Amino acid sequence: MSIPESATGAGAPDAPDGLGVEKKAAKSAVLAAATHVLSLVLKFPSSVILASLLSPRDMGISNISWVVITAMVLLSDVGLNTAVVRSHRGEDPDFLDSVWTVGIVRSLVLWVGICLSAVPIARFYDEPRLVTILPVVGLVLILEAARSTYLEVADRRLDQRPRMKLELYGLVLTTVVQLSYAYVYPGPWALVVGSLTASTYRCIASHRMNEGRPNRFRWNRHDIDEIVAFGKWVFVSTAFTFVATQGDRILLGKVESLDTLGIYGVTCTIALIPQQIHGVIAGRVLFPLISTYLREDPATLEARLRSARKVLLAIMLASMVGVLTLSGPVVELAYPDRYGLAGTLAPIVGFISWIGIIQNSVDTLPLVHGESRLLAVISFTSMTSRIVCGLVGFRLAGLLGILGGLFVGALLEYTVVHIIVALRYRVRLVSQDLVYTTALASVGAIVFAIREQSLTTRIAVAVVLSSFFLAFAARALALRVREDRAARPVERLDTAPSPHEGEPVAGAI
Repeated sequence: MSIPESATGAGAPDAPDGLGVEKKAAKSAVLAAATHVLSLVLKFPSSVILASLLSPRDMGISNISWVVITAMVLLSDVGLNTAVVRSHRGEDPDFLDSVWTVGIVRSLVLWVGICLSAVPIARFYDEPRLVTILPVVGLVLILEAARSTYLEVADRRLDQRPRMKLELYGLVLTTVVQLSYAYVYPGPWALVVGSLTASTYRCIASHRMNEGRPNRFRWNRHDIDEIVAFGKWVFVSTAFTFVATQGDRILLGKVESLDTLGIYGVTCTIALIPQQIHGVIAGRVLFPLISTYLREDPATLEARLRSARKVLLAIMLASMVGVLTLSGPVVELAYPDRYGLAGTLAPIVGFISWIGIIQNSVDTLPLVHGESRLLAVISFTSMTSRIVCGLVGFRLAGLLGILGGLFVGALLEYTVVHIIVALRYRVRLVSQDLVYTTALASVGAIVFAIREQSLTTRIAVAVVLSSFFLAFAARALALRVREDRAARPVERLDTAPSPHEGEPVAGAI
């Protein structure tokens, strides 16, 4: 049953029509990527200035704080955003109120948990400041949970404009507050105050965006049962995912030092840029788009997914080449000498993240099919392979051994995931991934070969390689646009009935 506009709010984004879903997805992907790229443009100079104002230990304390916050979120995730995107009641205002209420209650429980764990965590890392920092930074959870569900409805409808505005304005506010505070009072509190300010802004602004019925507290047993029935395995899955993705930071902060963790945080700021961009597109665009593919014609899922990934992977390849070739020179030129190790580690971390990029659009398939239990199995595989291999690597070669182990673990995880989706969903994308990965490995070999050359030589090689792959991505995008334009007149002139009449032409993201 369709929901009238007044029910979802006059300010809600327009729902995508069936004929334009892929065009809308492409537009959403561009907006999501552009938002993240713009945010990175703002974050990078901020990161450089903060690195000069704060010590590696201060940055390490901030990393620990956010690892704890991430842990609390992931270890209690019940798939609220996912429930709105995939549920047939995803635009029912009563259902949205229930989702909003569950989110707030959950955030309050998490905040209490953070307060109770502050002292043990501070003792574990031998850092007394965490006792007060953790409860304060935990307020971010409550503020983010209180945001309007208008944003989830926008995601469902493949409209990234609301999130784009909130994220960019919030980031500008964060940057200004963090740098101002750090200049006057250098220390980890600068990062905490900046994050709290931005979360407060996003919460208030999201409700102002929604011109329809505001969210209200509603505890309906039927709605809660629907959310929990789907979300219980999401909870298990995200618990495993947390250990798999944050285990390196937890381990480094303990077995190395908070200073090393601070340097590693700078490494990840640079190396994980492509993965972060892809994660935004995969979560906000690919997931709703694949859900649409499945509803329209499950038999064409693999072909349409392969087409959708073609241009996206070309763009991700170009960005990853930039990370591999430019990260070392950028760290040498922009960051203080005490962060020099980040330039060595960034290409390694970047290559590990590439495995996650080529897997990301595949391991969402269980969620699209509503099989959150299978997603939990995949996440358990990820956790086990990465942590075991990381620990073995640490025993053999310390910090570099951890990274090597994480890479091996990521490869094992990728193999298992693709076997599962190939057998269960008849989706096989390994051959497509192999082409792009081979190209990236070739670039990695070149970077390794010239690592001892002068800074000028390395920058020149980086510019040449990055330009080549940017041109490759631009050509792939141009060809896809040309194909889509060529397909439209054929659709209008075709008067014969088609068994898939009304089905959108496969497009790229």
